[in-house]
Amino acid sequence: MYSESDRCDLFIAIDGDHVGDTLEYHLARCDLAQARGFSQEVAHVIRELDQRLEQAGATVHFSGGDNLIASMPKVAFEPRMLQDLPRQPCTFSVGLGWDSRSALMALKVAKALGRNQVFSMLGDDHTRKEVGG
Repeated sequence: MYSESDRCDLFIAIDGDHVGDTLEYHLARCDLAQARGFSQEVAHVIRELDQRLEQAGATVHFSGGDNLIASMPKVAFEPRMLQDLPRQPCTFSVGLGWDSRSALMALKVAKALGRNQVFSMLGDDHTRKEVGG
């Protein structure tokens, strides 16, 4: 299906923005129902992303809480996979790289640049854009 040059995997690192802070807020107020509900909503979005990426041919290496790490052939990746998600309880930051380390570093840059970003380290010109756009 893919040529040899297209088999080069890209890695995708996804992390929910301010999820820990939001959970701590609810827990500090002894509002376990809100904490549980928020956690379940975040997990639902991560499961949706997991399914979308797997349907597109990705290998999901880790998926849990508000995090997901996957790899896939670069030609199979389309940014729209990260858009039009079900109701989101938070924003998500995304890092794209040639391996898990560069995807993690791209995720850190996306967070540092204001969150709710996709930051790519795939080319010479590092790029970013909002997740929803």
